[in-house]
Amino acid sequence: MVSIQALAYLSQFLQLISYQQYRYFNIMLNRLGYKEIDPLDRELPVPRPGKIRSILQLLFEKKYLSLDELLNSLEVEIGFLTNLTGIEVVFFKQYQFQGAQEFDARGRFLCCK
Repeated sequence: MVSIQALAYLSQFLQLISYQQYRYFNIMLNRLGYKEIDPLDRELPVPRPGKIRSILQLLFEKKYLSLDELLNSLEVEIGFLTNLTGIEVVFFKQYQFQGAQEFDARGRFLCCK
């Protein structure tokens, strides 16, 4: 799951290939169009993080974090978050108007926001 260009760069950086080989390799990548898209990019699915949804669900349900706080701290909108995580928008919508609780340093509940 690493691009051919990254592998070539690392090979040259580790001195596994010479600068001339690295340069020739890049010329060939450009000629074959692999600078734009790697050969298997269309065939291999992009892996999505698997645990983010369950972690967010736990934080939201236990009211350790609200969706509003998450969006404000990341300075993003729900649409961007769904694209970034691969989590459907319906998941976030169910927590949209739910507030978080306040806890002290020891994790004791103080009050609701």
